[in-house]
Amino acid sequence: MTDSGGFSHHVRVFLGTMMAHYAKTVYRTGRFSNEPENLTEHLTKIDPVIFAVWHGQHMLCPLMWPHHRTIEVLLSGHKSAEFAAVATEKLGAKVIRGSGSGQRKTQLEKGGSRSLRQMLRALKRGSFIASVVDVPVGPSRRAGPGIIKLAQISGTPIVPMAVTTKYRIVLHSWSRFAINLPFSRGSIVLGEEIMVPRDADEITLENKRQQLEDSLNAVTVRADTLVGRKPHYDVGGPVPKLNSSYYLYWGATHLLSPLAPSLLARRLARGKEQQDRTDEKLGVASLTRPKGKLVWLHATSIGEATSCLGLIAMLLKSRDDLNIVVTTTTLTAAEVLTPRLPKRSFHQYAPLDTPGAVRRFLKHWRPDLAVFAESEIWPNTIVQLHKRQVPIALVNGRISKRSLRRWRKASGLIRALLARFDHISAQSHKDEQRLASLGPYNTICYGNMKADVSPAPVSQKLLLELTRQIGRRHMWLAASTHKGEEEIILECHTILKAQFPDLLTIIVPRHRERAEAILTLPGMQNLTVTTRSSGSSIHKGTDIYLADTLGELPLFYELSRVSFIGGSLVKVGGHNPIEAIDGSSAILNGPHVNNFKDMYGMLNLHGGAIKITDGTELAREVGQLLNSQEKVTELVTKGKTQAASLKGATEKTVNVLLELLDKSPRRGE
Repeated sequence: MTDSGGFSHHVRVFLGTMMAHYAKTVYRTGRFSNEPENLTEHLTKIDPVIFAVWHGQHMLCPLMWPHHRTIEVLLSGHKSAEFAAVATEKLGAKVIRGSGSGQRKTQLEKGGSRSLRQMLRALKRGSFIASVVDVPVGPSRRAGPGIIKLAQISGTPIVPMAVTTKYRIVLHSWSRFAINLPFSRGSIVLGEEIMVPRDADEITLENKRQQLEDSLNAVTVRADTLVGRKPHYDVGGPVPKLNSSYYLYWGATHLLSPLAPSLLARRLARGKEQQDRTDEKLGVASLTRPKGKLVWLHATSIGEATSCLGLIAMLLKSRDDLNIVVTTTTLTAAEVLTPRLPKRSFHQYAPLDTPGAVRRFLKHWRPDLAVFAESEIWPNTIVQLHKRQVPIALVNGRISKRSLRRWRKASGLIRALLARFDHISAQSHKDEQRLASLGPYNTICYGNMKADVSPAPVSQKLLLELTRQIGRRHMWLAASTHKGEEEIILECHTILKAQFPDLLTIIVPRHRERAEAILTLPGMQNLTVTTRSSGSSIHKGTDIYLADTLGELPLFYELSRVSFIGGSLVKVGGHNPIEAIDGSSAILNGPHVNNFKDMYGMLNLHGGAIKITDGTELAREVGQLLNSQEKVTELVTKGKTQAASLKGATEKTVNVLLELLDKSPRRGE
């Protein structure tokens, strides 16, 4: 008799039995060290707990157990899990089976209420529960929420656990399943207990899930350290070969590269390139490479570039012999970034991703480490860096739904490219999941580095002058606005004007080149408008002050106590709220904030920002804030508290990059 699993029941029992015997052989021939040292005694003293382990480490867990304590292991109810179920029972543990649904959920979620009831009963009778917390089909090392929910309902603590051996075979799969080898040093490490309050809200549950994930990573690193194995997060096995998609891309960019100069000339004529530096985009450097180690850091535009300023400063502070060449693609990013770069860092325009331009760039700069911010994955650049044995990192990684769909159409290509990165860190768990879903390569979430960016210096002279011009008038700021939002802002101004006759509205468009289009909007016709680019002052009759200059947004955040952050009432994805918080401005945001979903989620939930859905709500909330300094102060205080809790990603990223820099086989000259 056979079933959908493809094997008869007897074959599965036989293979499961063999797996159990093999696990016993590994354990009996190995030399295991434990933390805590007397593991058996420790386990006999603690009350029932829920043990959490990463996929690929779980087969040895039942062997660590005192015989007089019962452990019950949650496994999928799918036929493919029959081998593991048989092996687990042969090793002395009981098995709780889930439903085996094909959806990507934790085993607790798969089994639904039946599995949950079984585990709750097991905990009540004094059994220990063990569960793998990352489940098919990945991403690996991403803790699911099911085990957190179980701990919340039962009031039982979770204990992270790692089991490993020095010698092992790591399968090239999503889970990095480890086949531990006999006659090897081994280690078992337990982490600190994690309690989940019964009344925990969604944010607390997510924080506990993240705490579990971080703790599991920590005990895994500690277990590897105990056996003398260098910890790593990437998948073992060979790097996938480049497929036909890459060679088609290479051929197309090679054939089209002669057209690059004329393309750049057209962009120059439209004011989108810098007059004397277009050759940099062809890979021709305009500066001499400094001696010593060199990091190449690439960020496309203003947002990505400014998010890396803290990273640049920390890297340079850590190494006296280090220099950093920072590349961007846009003219505005270069104009904003260059004045803020510290010593031993300098700007160049990034080369076009053509074979020749990339080759010339790398031949001149000879980087010891290449760092790409957010979503910069250029095939020719990545492949040539890998061939030159330059370590590559993707930091503060993000990927939109649209990009995800696009890359999935070239799954073989993106799989091969991601495999060539030595480190990938994501700015949110959603981005982590999306990146990991493109291949079996582990990503890690450090949080958003944009939360760590220090505010740009503000000219106190300009601030005092603008404050003098405005006087005691009521005023508010609409920052980083996009097409479709200025009309809403003008309607709000008209509504608020009835309540505040002296009202001044400041508009800072995200793209200054849109100033002319904004000035021609119908709502502007009956208003008195002053533009900053004209050099005119704000006077008593000014209704709208259009700040159509570059790089002065921090100045206006410090000037205004109430700020609406644009790109959120239209489907752009929102902009960084930390700049406004640093400027002590109370924040309002629309519903479309996918680019900073985690940040706004925390701020909106804990009263650090006000979420509005349309112009009517915006006018009402702005009016209430203009009438209440106490409410503004409360909003700013809570915003700063939440912003502080979001910081720390840059420091974690720097530590990884320094390790990669030490591994680099290339040395600066």
